[in-house]
Amino acid sequence: MKTYKNPTIKEWSNLSIRPAFEKEELGEVVEKIMRDIKLNGDKSVFKYAKMFDDATLNNLIISQNEINEAIRLVPIELKNAIKMAKQNNNNILLHL
Repeated sequence: MKTYKNPTIKEWSNLSIRPAFEKEELGEVVEKIMRDIKLNGDKSVFKYAKMFDDATLNNLIISQNEINEAIRLVPIELKNAIKMAKQNNNNILLHL
């Protein structure tokens, strides 16, 4: 997975495109991952973090300072775009 830091507004729409999955196929993948995590715990979470995000984790604890710094680094425009995407997703789910 490629990481983007502070993408321009013009890049947002392309970055928000999600891969297309059939509902059934996606459900099967999620169930497999959840079973693996249930059986193997944090070890599996670390594996999927590496697989999907290319992130190497040593623990799952995030300090309040790390959270505050992450919030501070996100531009207000991106925060607003995320809120709008959440609203759109909720609206879609209500009509399924």
